[in-house]
Amino acid sequence: MLFNFWFNLGILSLLVVGASVVSKAENIAQNPDSFPNYCQPGESLFIVAETKGFWVNICGGDLPHTYVGVSKINGNKIRLPLQDYDRQGNYFEAVNLDVSYLLIRGSTKGDFLTVTQGDRELFRQPILDWHEE
Repeated sequence: MLFNFWFNLGILSLLVVGASVVSKAENIAQNPDSFPNYCQPGESLFIVAETKGFWVNICGGDLPHTYVGVSKINGNKIRLPLQDYDRQGNYFEAVNLDVSYLLIRGSTKGDFLTVTQGDRELFRQPILDWHEE
């Protein structure tokens, strides 16, 4: 299956320009009693979402403005400005060149993270957990 091929390669590591690695131990040390927080110091954490392969944080100030995705496979991280979101907090979109990262909750198709390149869906993973700060 094409999905398994992309997933096993660590899709974020293939699509990310300037990815950085964040160790799990470093993250747990920062937040031992909470969900992973990959926001920068001084930023607010709005959303933590978990899929089988990724942690996603929506970060910002007074309003959300940044998408952070972290691969559970290899720890690679992407940090992108939000291109669009809804004020109810159910839809967030970030774009890196022609690759879009969509975090969606409450749609008729369910709750999921999907990554598309142009009109082609590279993968879609159901959201296992969604936490609002």
